[in-house]
Amino acid sequence: MHLPTARQLQRLARKHREIADHLDAAAEGIEVVSESTVPVPVPETSLDRIRKFLQGNGPTRRTKISDGTGIPMGTIAGLLTPENGFERNEGLWSIKAEATG
Repeated sequence: MHLPTARQLQRLARKHREIADHLDAAAEGIEVVSESTVPVPVPETSLDRIRKFLQGNGPTRRTKISDGTGIPMGTIAGLLTPENGFERNEGLWSIKAEATG
């Protein structure tokens, strides 16, 4: 994991100020047009990390998923559900076929 640079932090602070300005203006019923073109990266979720890990490693046991992603076992257990697009076969978890296509 790398730490953000001072420049990245300045951009993020500027973006936060813009968002605060928008919220203030919205509360007053004023529309604000942003001049910023700085993209704000969306952080990767635990669910994204699990999917990426399974895509790269294939069917895997929960303990190996936890070890490989750094996500705690309790979180892994809560996220590996059919509703989230995962299935278990003989103790190995994978992405459901219909969730990948």
